Amino acid sequence: QTGTGLTGRPPPPRGTGPLPLPRQMGEPIRVREAGCLQAVAEETRVLLFIAVPSLVRLALVQMADRMTIAFVGAYDPTPEHIAGCVLGKMFSNITGVSVGIGLSIGVTTFASQNHGRGTSRRNGFVLRQCRRVFAGAWAFSLLAALFSRQLLHTLGQPEEVLLPCQLFSLIAAIGLPAMWMSSAIQCVIISQGNAMPSMVCDGMASLTNLALAYALLRGGFGFLGLAWATTTSYCMSLLFSMMYVVYTGRQATVWEVPKEEEGEGEVNLGLFVRTSLPSALCMWIEWWAAEVMAVIAGWLPGGEYSVGGHGLLFNTAAIFYMAFVANSIAANTRIGNLVGAKEAKRIQICIATGMAWVVALSAVISCFLLFYGPALLRLYTKEPGILAEADGANPGMVMTIAPYSLMMFFLGVLRGGNLQMWGAAAMFASFYFFGIPMSAYLGLRGNYGLLGVWLGNAMGMGLSAAMISVKLYCVDWSKQIVRANLEGGASPAGDGLEERLLLAQAEGAATRCQCLARRLQLGTCWKRAEASAPPTWVAAEMAAHWASVDDTMPA
Repeated sequence: QTGTGLTGRPPPPRGTGPLPLPRQMGEPIRVREAGCLQAVAEETRVLLFIAVPSLVRLALVQMADRMTIAFVGAYDPTPEHIAGCVLGKMFSNITGVSVGIGLSIGVTTFASQNHGRGTSRRNGFVLRQCRRVFAGAWAFSLLAALFSRQLLHTLGQPEEVLLPCQLFSLIAAIGLPAMWMSSAIQCVIISQGNAMPSMVCDGMASLTNLALAYALLRGGFGFLGLAWATTTSYCMSLLFSMMYVVYTGRQATVWEVPKEEEGEGEVNLGLFVRTSLPSALCMWIEWWAAEVMAVIAGWLPGGEYSVGGHGLLFNTAAIFYMAFVANSIAANTRIGNLVGAKEAKRIQICIATGMAWVVALSAVISCFLLFYGPALLRLYTKEPGILAEADGANPGMVMTIAPYSLMMFFLGVLRGGNLQMWGAAAMFASFYFFGIPMSAYLGLRGNYGLLGVWLGNAMGMGLSAAMISVKLYCVDWSKQIVRANLEGGASPAGDGLEERLLLAQAEGAATRCQCLARRLQLGTCWKRAEASAPPTWVAAEMAAHWASVDDTMPA
């Protein structure tokens, strides 16, 4: 084709989708045509390429987290210090770690769609708004750490552990911004199809945490040595992530802000909050529900044995849950890529493939925990009372595996498709109006004890997974792709024309008045489109698009 005409070019057939205008910078990912089995194999490869490194990364972080607490018990065995350290770590996780990590998940939604449409250069806009949100979140976390002593005293916690808990939380809060920014940068990198750097960076940070905690505790720093080691590991994770970006020259697609596109493809603060907050709520709802379960376990007749047994079960389950968190990350990334690339049919194949994978994985893990769970529990303690409670409730823990695996995978799909608000609503209703009340009823009134607490939790997860699956079944991905690309900031020069015409077709705008209104809305695209293509090419394309949605428009 030349810039002087389109001689010999056949017009597009009526009723077909509009043709995309040429792109100036970056080509979107293109999913190659393939048969069904080839498509399934390709989606399996892509999902595993993201999920496996993510699983290793999460497992390393979990391992370091638990082993460092064992160092406190070995080198600072004062009961108040051990209890204060554990309570401070829990308080920091709830009021600090979960806040920023939850918000950083929203970065994946933007970055994965940007990668799909070939506009990764706009990730700098996303990280700029993310930093602003983190500033407010850190103020909240710091205030929570400062007033943790008063807050926990109000909640009836033992007085002797309040000061150690406050000191631990304050030191850990110093490193929270570094941890959050590291998570956000890693989300951008993973969204571009590579999860290995995050595995290496967090793996080295976890080893730093282990080595420094061991050295400080053995050197006589006490339990606060663990707090300083934790903060240092947060900073090292950020340092390693930034070093990778600079070494590979990815600044332009990770954090640099393209000055030439300021005001055009920029993600504003309101849009970032609307996208990130529901994703964060999903995480907060899950974490807070786990703490409520611990409280219910404390009300059981078994007392401290029930609490200890619940702790063993939860720590065991949390390790295996990481496999499904990794699947959620993979689903979020892949669905976001396909939404950005406007591959509606491939999304359905990806969802079906991912479901088959998580069901098979959950079946294997469930069988393993059912038969070998009691043996794993004996690695923690030899106390017969605690083990009796844990063994009795082990089937309940096993029953949470399958619903949790599906729930997390479906959440990843929702996040990738800009539907995360539905996931937050479904989880809140399922956990707090059904799951937790059932845990309390079965455990306290139904005489099921700790087993009842876990059965109620499994019911809440199952209801949440069912509600989200119904939503996914009803989604028209062709329409959702258009909405997601418009909300996520598609290219204003070319894609703006394409997206608005697609939206007109998706909404069934067939009358002359509706099409005229669409034309008026598209008028502002003309000058921007002229900058990226010859005027005659643009004119012919716009005429062809309009004719495809309005028979009264002369070709």
